[in-house]
Amino acid sequence: MTAITGEYLAALKANVIGDTDTVARLRELLEERDGPRSGEIYGALYSVALATAARRAFPGGYTGATRADVIRFVARLRGAVAGTDDDFSPRVAEHVLISMLGGPEDIETLDKRDLAVVIVMLIGGLLAYLGIEESGIDDFLSEVSPLAEAWYGRQADERGAGPASDG
Repeated sequence: MTAITGEYLAALKANVIGDTDTVARLRELLEERDGPRSGEIYGALYSVALATAARRAFPGGYTGATRADVIRFVARLRGAVAGTDDDFSPRVAEHVLISMLGGPEDIETLDKRDLAVVIVMLIGGLLAYLGIEESGIDDFLSEVSPLAEAWYGRQADERGAGPASDG
């Protein structure tokens, strides 16, 4: 059974474009329908979307020179949201982006709330950097969805949940 459904894709898109009402409505629906598993599905989808966008924006992956590029990117992104409610931790954003590019940063110890905010900001910022506007997000997500589905399936298998318990 498919874990990464259209509702999860719509929630990610709504989150990226700042449609908080849709995000809240879908989150409630998905948590009710999928229970605790919804957080794991969100995690797989958002992680794969971020990794995909990051590797497109920085196709060379992590190198010493990329650290400076990442810092500049995060500074520009933070400048774009200065004075709004969308502020985020630049240190967390840099660690996450470097980690997604294969760098040595450990993100497991970062504050989960900061991490959630930063991931959404980075996905949106990277898509904008790549020239993917709201109308192109669906195409991007259609590419990300099967990758996220595969990643979620592997994670479920490792937890012993297997595909049979996915629905």
